Amino acid sequence: MSLGHNNWRLGLLFLGFLTVTNNGLVFGQEYSPPPGPVCKGNFVDHKEPSSIELKQILHDHADWLASEPRDMNDSRRANLCEADLDGANLAGVNLAEALLHRATLWDAILIGANLSKVEFYGAELHRADLTNANLTFANLTKSDLSQANLAGANLTDADLSAADLEAARLDRSILTRASFAPALLPSPDAFIGVRGLSDIITNGTNLPAPLQPSVEMRKAFREAGFRSHANSMTSAMRKYELLGAGSTETFFQNYVAGGKLTDFGANPWGALSWLGITIPLFFFPYYIALRMRRQGHGIWRCRPGDRILQSDGECERGLLPSGRLQALPWALYFSFLSAFHFGWRQLNLGNWMVRLQGREYTLEATGWVRTTAGIQSLFSLYVVALFLLTYFGEPFA
Repeated sequence: MSLGHNNWRLGLLFLGFLTVTNNGLVFGQEYSPPPGPVCKGNFVDHKEPSSIELKQILHDHADWLASEPRDMNDSRRANLCEADLDGANLAGVNLAEALLHRATLWDAILIGANLSKVEFYGAELHRADLTNANLTFANLTKSDLSQANLAGANLTDADLSAADLEAARLDRSILTRASFAPALLPSPDAFIGVRGLSDIITNGTNLPAPLQPSVEMRKAFREAGFRSHANSMTSAMRKYELLGAGSTETFFQNYVAGGKLTDFGANPWGALSWLGITIPLFFFPYYIALRMRRQGHGIWRCRPGDRILQSDGECERGLLPSGRLQALPWALYFSFLSAFHFGWRQLNLGNWMVRLQGREYTLEATGWVRTTAGIQSLFSLYVVALFLLTYFGEPFA
C-alpha cells in the first residue's frame, strides 16, 4: 500500500510538471498568454477552403475593407480561423484585419501581403514566406513562426508574445514598439539589419517579467559579437524602466545623461548630429551681433599679440563686414569655430582650423556674444564626450 501510495503521488507530480511545461516558458519565466478568440468560422477543425471559396472570401473582404464605417461583425470580413491553408499562395493579398487565429499556413506564400491587424493567435506559420509583409499591429501571440522568412517584414506594434521563432529569419525587418517576448528565438545572425530593436518593449506587454526577454537577447547578441544590437536591447530596457520613474529621474536620464541624444546608447552618432545642428542654430545670434554693433558686445578680428583692451593693442573690429550679406559668412564661420573650440593643450580642434586661414588673425567675442560662444563650446564638448562614451563603451548598460 505504501508503494502504491508513493507511485500515485509521483504520478501527480509528473502531471503537474507537464502542465507547467505546456503552459509555455519564456526564458525561464512561466507565462501563459491570455486565451485567444474562439473560432466561429466555416473552417473549424482545419478544413481546407477550395480555391473558389478562397477567391470569393478575398473578394468579399476587399469590399468590406472599402466600406465605411466597417462593421467588425460583417459577414464579408475574412474569417479563416482554423482553416487549412498549407502551401497557399497569398502573395500580395490584402487581408488586413482578417481572422486567421489557429489557422495552419505551413509553407504558405505571403510575400508582400497586407496582414495589418490580422488575428494570428496560435496560427501555424511554419516555413511560411512573409518577406516584406505588412504585419503592423498583428497579433502573433503563441503563433508558430519557426523557420519562417520574415525578412523585410514590418512588425511595428505587433504582438509576438510566446511565439516560436526558432530558426526564423528577421533580417531587415522592423520591430518598432513590438511586444517581443517569443518563447523561442532564432540565432543572433537572423537579426542582421533589423530596425526598431531599441523600441521593442516601450508600449508594454502582459508579461510577468517584461525585461527578462531583453536581458537574454542582449546576452546572446554580446556573445555573438553583435554589439550594436546589444546596445539596442539596453536602450529598450532603459526606456521600459523609465515608464515607472519620476519626472526628475526621467529628465535626468533623457537630457542630462544623454538618453535622448543617443537613444540610450543605441545610436551614438545621434550625439554628433546635435553638434552639426548647433552651428546653424548659433549662427543667428552671431549674425545679429555683427549687424547691431553695440558698445562692448560683438565679434572682433584681432591681430596676433593684440588684446581687446586698447592699451594693450588694437582690435580691428571695423574690418568685419556688417552689411546684410557680408556678415553672413563671418557669423557662420564664428559659429563653426565656437562649436569646435575645445580640447586640451595642443589638441584643440578650433586652433587647428584657424591654421587653415590665409591670414593670421583670431576672432574674439565680448559681452553677451562671448557668453553665447562659451555655451556653444560647452555643449559641443558635452555631445562629443557623449559620443565617445557610447561608441566605445556602454554607459547605460
